[in-house]
Amino acid sequence: MLRLIDEEGKVWEWRGEYRQAHPDEYYLNEATPPRITKSSSVHMEVRAIIHPVPTIHEFGGVKFEETGEKRSVNKGEWFLMNDKIPVAATRDDARIYPILRRYQGE
Repeated sequence: MLRLIDEEGKVWEWRGEYRQAHPDEYYLNEATPPRITKSSSVHMEVRAIIHPVPTIHEFGGVKFEETGEKRSVNKGEWFLMNDKIPVAATRDDARIYPILRRYQGE
């Protein structure tokens, strides 16, 4: 496993996977230096596939991880307000927020 950090500070993980990239997957392109690229279609060339490492947030002793989705929230979902505070939605909200889920890791 190899961890990479992009220009925005997001952490990515390469797990030794080389294969064709499918739509909406991320891979390292052939630039120098390589850049993290989101696939829009199936690539015929074999690529180094990478995966985003979710950011962990703690609130009231409970850990949450980002799902990678940014969208409007539905009642009962957890989301990240102001990029730092986990909040449970009490109603549907059309504004766009990072979506959270309970952390299932260690």
